[in-house]
Amino acid sequence: MSKNNNFAVVDIGTNSVKCVCFSGGKTIDIDQCEELRNKNLTQAADENLDPQELLKYIKEYIAVAKKQVIDADKVYIVATEAFRKSSNKDEIIELIKKETGRKIHIISSKREAYLSALGGLSYIRKNFNGNPNKILYVEAGGGSTEVSLFDTSKRSFLAMKETFSIPFGSKDDIKDEELAKYNIYFNKLMAKIGKGDNVAVVVNSSAAARILARQHNLEKYIPSSVARNQLSMSVGDFGKKLDDIMPMDLEEIRKKFYLGKGDPEGFINHCKILQYIMQQSSEKIGDAQFSTTIGGLKHGLKKEIERAKGDEKKIAQMLEKDNMKVGDEPPVADDEDKNDKTWRTRVKKAIADVNADVGGKFYFEEEPAKEKDKPLSFIDKNNKENKIQFASMNNACVCGDIQAYYAICLTAKKLGKKINFGNFKTLEQKALLYQACLEKGVDIANSPELDEFKECKNFTLIKKLTAKQEGNPSIVVKEKTKS
Repeated sequence: MSKNNNFAVVDIGTNSVKCVCFSGGKTIDIDQCEELRNKNLTQAADENLDPQELLKYIKEYIAVAKKQVIDADKVYIVATEAFRKSSNKDEIIELIKKETGRKIHIISSKREAYLSALGGLSYIRKNFNGNPNKILYVEAGGGSTEVSLFDTSKRSFLAMKETFSIPFGSKDDIKDEELAKYNIYFNKLMAKIGKGDNVAVVVNSSAAARILARQHNLEKYIPSSVARNQLSMSVGDFGKKLDDIMPMDLEEIRKKFYLGKGDPEGFINHCKILQYIMQQSSEKIGDAQFSTTIGGLKHGLKKEIERAKGDEKKIAQMLEKDNMKVGDEPPVADDEDKNDKTWRTRVKKAIADVNADVGGKFYFEEEPAKEKDKPLSFIDKNNKENKIQFASMNNACVCGDIQAYYAICLTAKKLGKKINFGNFKTLEQKALLYQACLEKGVDIANSPELDEFKECKNFTLIKKLTAKQEGNPSIVVKEKTKS
């Protein structure tokens, strides 16, 4: 067995931290660390995570991986919603890197949705009825729910047509009016389904969906030969199950489904989200096939890591390809494949398109590089203080006034990137980037906290802009309440 096929994936989620070892052709789930569900480790998303607790368990997982003949440098750590919202993520990333030599990759909600579907659908593609050409895929986690539409007409290729993230999961007590804010994004997704499309629905990571589907299979005496990987029913039957549950109180739910003392809340929270999704999609998908899957993010990562054949640069690029890290310090190309000869051309074209779109408010021209392989630099001919540098398509540095930050945001948009806030020496510059993101409607991978900008000149404007953005799932701003 090639050493490239021996690796481990650590998945830092909202409810728990999990590890899977892929060694010698075997998939080994490491589940002996039950204390990983420690409340201090995965607190509410607007609170700090516990760096020392997280370090302890990551070290333990690396030790377990070594027992499976996996080198420490082949342990890949990914983080999702809890990290995307955490205010002390940078501290944790630095600590883990220093103590273990491993980098934590914070993947975007879009990347999470794609990798989850890649892994989840690999378990069940052969078991669909009627060979659907589109799949509505729901990744129902602890802190967020990713809703995506995939085109599966080409069996060897999974094409994402639309995706959005609802920042609620099993840990959240959700009200109907909060979910209703996402109708506009659901309508956009549903518009990608045509009259002749055959659509199936797949849900991953939701114990509620698996329990209800299993109960349905038992009631209908459906053989369980496929049930380990895929529990199926119709969307209509699943909807009826959800409707039956909603009037029940938590104690009834706990007894009916044999749940633990703390589990009914998470169960009903997932049911609320799934009921909303079924209601929003029913008109377009009808009584389609509904399935659950046990595959997911970790298994999607397995496929992509194997495809990269152990190349660390390619793996980093794959994990962070949807984000553009922006700061005010010189950029470093730590996640871009240096053999990629196309990124400079793509960035230049994006900048040129942005210049044309803004009608002369700024005009960024390329500064000729004095040395080969130096960062790609642009300067605003209307204001020489405005500068943008790219070390890769995923790493940029900006300095200047708000026009420079408008330019980088619009460029990221052209390239299909989310803004990932990098290192800033100057808080005022970080505030300008945040203002520009909000004004130009650019998706943010790691939204800063509103209170962080209280002393900045544009704080009042940022507050107004965040109020206008209320209900946008890609921009979540958390304002701390005063006790």
